[in-house]
Amino acid sequence: YNNLTLGAAVAENYDAEGATTVTGDLSVLVNATLIGTDDWTINGSATGAGTINLTGGTFLNRVAVAENFGNSTNANNWTFNNLTLDNSDSSDRTITPVATGTGSFVVSGNLTIGNAGDSNNTTLQQNTNDRIFDIGGNVLITTRGILEATSAQDALLIAGNWTRDGTFTHNSGEVTF
Repeated sequence: YNNLTLGAAVAENYDAEGATTVTGDLSVLVNATLIGTDDWTINGSATGAGTINLTGGTFLNRVAVAENFGNSTNANNWTFNNLTLDNSDSSDRTITPVATGTGSFVVSGNLTIGNAGDSNNTTLQQNTNDRIFDIGGNVLITTRGILEATSAQDALLIAGNWTRDGTFTHNSGEVTF
């Protein structure tokens, strides 16, 4: 797909039949729920007022420009099995959670920031909009990853291991293990 928009006037679940790549933006509208166990690769923004509930596979947001990420208007959580954020460009890029939503990012598996094989850095800018990241597995900040954590309390929750080969900026916030 170039750009993919899920949702319409009627509430619907969307389940891919296999690994899916979106070369542009993914929009999950208010009545849509993205479900399934397949791998997803999004090369643009992944936003919208709908819900993501992926119980398997890896959701890869591989950006070439600064992009927004997350629920844009309400408290719906976006749930992933594994979530990877990295950079396909020749410049450093930032992924920022959308400011207008309040839902959490729940990752039952692992969160990986950056790809050590990339030429440039990927920054997850959690501090800008203070969205909660609840990680049930491990967090890996690769040599090409940067996590700028929120200054809010209880907004970065990690049940597994923490590996920091890249940069972690705490911003006087709290990481709960």
